[in-house]
Amino acid sequence: MITFENGEFIAPATVPYAKELQTAGWYPRMGVWYTTELDNVVPFIEHLDDEILEVLNQTADALDESLARDTDYVIDLPPGRELMGFQKVDVEYIVKRKDTLLAEDCGTGKTAIMIAVLNMLRSRNALIICPAVAKYNWLLNEWPKWTILTERTIDVAEGDNFPDTDIVIINFDILSRHKKLLQAKKWDCLIVDESHRVNNNDARRTVMILGGNLKLKADKKTGRTKEQIGESYCATQISEYIFDIPPIEAKKRIFATGTPMNRPKNLWTVIRAFDRDGLGADENRFHRRYCQRYVNHMGVYDDNGAANQQELGAYLRSRFMVRHTDAIDLPPQYPRLFLLPPVEIVISQEKEFIQENLESLIKLGRYMGKTVSEETSPEEFMRIIGEAVIENVKIIGDPVMQVVFTQFAKVREATGLAKVPHIIDYVKLKSDDGAIPVVVYGYHKKVMAALHEAFNDWSFVVGGMTAKRRAEEVRRFQEGETPGFLGNYDAAGESITLTRSNYLIAAELDWRGTQTLQVFKRIKRFTQTRKSYADILCSAKSFDALMAERCLEKIRNIELTLDM
Repeated sequence: MITFENGEFIAPATVPYAKELQTAGWYPRMGVWYTTELDNVVPFIEHLDDEILEVLNQTADALDESLARDTDYVIDLPPGRELMGFQKVDVEYIVKRKDTLLAEDCGTGKTAIMIAVLNMLRSRNALIICPAVAKYNWLLNEWPKWTILTERTIDVAEGDNFPDTDIVIINFDILSRHKKLLQAKKWDCLIVDESHRVNNNDARRTVMILGGNLKLKADKKTGRTKEQIGESYCATQISEYIFDIPPIEAKKRIFATGTPMNRPKNLWTVIRAFDRDGLGADENRFHRRYCQRYVNHMGVYDDNGAANQQELGAYLRSRFMVRHTDAIDLPPQYPRLFLLPPVEIVISQEKEFIQENLESLIKLGRYMGKTVSEETSPEEFMRIIGEAVIENVKIIGDPVMQVVFTQFAKVREATGLAKVPHIIDYVKLKSDDGAIPVVVYGYHKKVMAALHEAFNDWSFVVGGMTAKRRAEEVRRFQEGETPGFLGNYDAAGESITLTRSNYLIAAELDWRGTQTLQVFKRIKRFTQTRKSYADILCSAKSFDALMAERCLEKIRNIELTLDM
């Protein structure tokens, strides 16, 4: 008899139809055969009891609901407002569940969907957690546009001020300041916008939302922590305390992001929170099955792989994720690499960097499992350290290697600065000297400053600006008051709309796949009828182009897993 446990269908290894199970795609494991795929179970339906049949039917129904294109579900909206078919599907899906990962692509109106859910639930209160740059967009733009709950009060939390309102909008960075007020009641609905920011289990923002142990360093003089976050704590050593943080309680939780993962391992946090009695009950099983977990030569787990992506996608949809591929409602976007003329100073700086750090680069390459020697090409050495930065590789206890990474960061910045004249020429060409609205993204502060000097009448968003100032710069661009838009990845990569343009230029790349994917979608929205384009500017004959290819490969892997 086939049973169902922790998200798996399981049959004893001794069943007479074991050979058929193997042929159908079931996997062997310590005296049993198992599968998580519904298609593999259907041929053996006569071996399922009524309880398992009910589970199978519910799972199939949930998968169908997640993939549906339209619904007759009637949604309460203000007069003149209307959602598209897939958005109505999303609202219905979320209303039926306690927890949902709203993983629609960037630009598909996730904020409108979530406000519509609050409408349908007639939520008396709600907590909305989002990036600081998005707070005023929620408050002044999206909420008035989509809510019918006009009697509810709403305001944003700023610094030490926590508003006494029904709907509270707060940014990730100040959650710990307001721990007691956040946990003083059970909210009708908890919304986490741009929830990929809580993919790290140990990060402060994750613990403040989902609960867990938060480590804080103690002051060297007093032996105490600078802030008292929990009522109870224990010292693990003289310099560190662990605080036990309870989760924010809510009747319904919605996590929303267009980029839920960089790698499958990033999904573990939400799986553990939303399916604690299913796949989230076994951390090791998840990482072995979907992350190709193994013990590396340092004796620690490596979970950076990806496996069984479509199976994982089907599981997510059947439990708590709703997502429609952008091919359904959005015109395609075509990011491409554009090689700028080579810059000799960049090439010479890379050679000097390799010569000065050859011994350390050989050590790094071997640490990463590469076959390297003094005869290895400069291109391969640059690829190795570039991948080390992308994968966040660290050789613990090696201060010399830290110096190498610091020097490499300077080479990256120098490459960006050396490209600036060519970037300016390219932007002028594509924008027709300001006649065509263009969006330009960069990574380094000095590069952005140089571009701003060349295009000083453009909207400009970088780190250090207030949320209001950023929102004003975005508004000026969207309403046609400025010819173009300049922004860097961290300050302008999330929660803003730049759809006045359908053309984006990446002057530099942020090598994090999710962050790069985020900015590519700033110019793409579900209502547009034109194609959108993104050009990635790379300096020829340098590591710049090599790493751009690597970054795009990372993006393709993300979409392979999440889009069915």
